[in-house]
Amino acid sequence: MAPALLSRDMEGVTVDVRRWLLSAKNHHRSSWLALAGVVLAGGAPAGLWAVWTVLEHLPAQELRSITLWFVGLTSAAVLGGFGAVAGWLMDALVDAREQLAQEALEDHLTGLSNRRAMQHALTAELRRHERTREPVALIMLDVDHFKRVNDRFGHPAGDAVLCTVAQQVRSACRGMDVAARVGGEEFAVLAPGLHAQDATRVAERIRRALEDASTMFGDATIKVTLSAGV
Repeated sequence: MAPALLSRDMEGVTVDVRRWLLSAKNHHRSSWLALAGVVLAGGAPAGLWAVWTVLEHLPAQELRSITLWFVGLTSAAVLGGFGAVAGWLMDALVDAREQLAQEALEDHLTGLSNRRAMQHALTAELRRHERTREPVALIMLDVDHFKRVNDRFGHPAGDAVLCTVAQQVRSACRGMDVAARVGGEEFAVLAPGLHAQDATRVAERIRRALEDASTMFGDATIKVTLSAGV
């Protein structure tokens, strides 16, 4: 269809819609029909004109009702938006607080518990031992000659080695155990319910696992050993 013919057709539709909107029996549908006028008119200017034509012919009482309805809907939307924003901010604050609490008890390099977390766990476990008299063991682990690794390969390589050690320690632990990095190259495992003999076997398992493991850093393959005490 040619543009001129399309324009005339749309003008005719607009006039018909305007006449229908102005009929007395359809005044109570004015808000919905105004929206339909926007769509049928084919453009924003014609749609706005149709809405204004309806509003200027509405009785005062109906115009007041529509105004109150619009104000109420707008207020509800604004309050709902504020509520959603407040809820989002509260969730963000809770998540940030939980993350900070976790970071305060976690070693940033290895992901194991840190010295502070181990001290808290050890204090709680010793108190439980005093009440129940159940056994508890503490395994101390120290990487042998770690300074040589840093001196020869550099501190980034040393960090990679510590992560390898942490992985072997974590693999040997049960769910109830607390594995921590308590110093530069020092690790500890708190093992509730284990006697000294059982804890010694765990320490030996960690020592042998680390002997078989290696750390790849660049072109270098780094192997370390550790000493353990219960």
